[in-house]
Amino acid sequence: MGNWLRNRQILLHTAAITGGMRPSSLRRLPAFRGALLLGGLALMLLIGVTALAIQSEYGGVSNVRSLWDDDNLLVMEGGMTIDADGSPHAYSPRPEEGLDALEHAGSPEHWDGIATRHGEPIVQGADDPAPGYYVSTTALQDFSFPFDRQERYVNAARVPYIALPATEDGPQLGDFALVVNTRTRKASPAIFADISAVPGEGSIALARRLGINADPRRGGTDSGILYFVFNNSGTGTVPEEDEMAQRVQELWSSPAVQNVWTNICSEHPDWSCGDLMP
Repeated sequence: MGNWLRNRQILLHTAAITGGMRPSSLRRLPAFRGALLLGGLALMLLIGVTALAIQSEYGGVSNVRSLWDDDNLLVMEGGMTIDADGSPHAYSPRPEEGLDALEHAGSPEHWDGIATRHGEPIVQGADDPAPGYYVSTTALQDFSFPFDRQERYVNAARVPYIALPATEDGPQLGDFALVVNTRTRKASPAIFADISAVPGEGSIALARRLGINADPRRGGTDSGILYFVFNNSGTGTVPEEDEMAQRVQELWSSPAVQNVWTNICSEHPDWSCGDLMP
């Protein structure tokens, strides 16, 4: 794992702890502005902001809340933003052409979602899937490919994946998940493939399977999504689609997970309980 990837994970994990702000932003924040910010956050909480903090190692504030969290299973409920990272067409030197806004890949001072060489973004060549576009990265990688090849990274347009904050004791890269749209009852297996500041991100492929607007710039949803993440279930690699579906089915069908689902679902009469597998 290169230094750029380790630095990316450390930065994003720190951002989760500080509520999604980059450390560089915190250093530039004058003391009186910091006090005003803290005071404003406290006031927002007092008047009842709907955003909820995840009560575990997920310290960022988002509209995703934890419903269950133990050594084997993490269950969350909330919205979903769309992650294009790993797609060959995710980011372009011509910002309007990329699937996602270039600012979501970082900045010239620190690129988060683009492979770099000596600090400069790497552009895909003639032998890559999307010549002229940047090499878009994910935290989960196929190390049989060089770091500057797009094939090394998990393609958001093809693989249903979720992005979560980095933790020591919680879900790890490659772990399996079942993600459910409670409005449509569409469900999809997924894999934990990228690091984010806060939970609640899903790949383009996952959003399509769930019947959600999959446009990274304008899509997503602010509620109605359930995330069942099976801790320590993966191998740190991306399985074939059939293998992913079979493994998630096995994990979902376990008595312990079904018991958690029954208890959670009983508190939500607007959900249609039962088997959620596609």
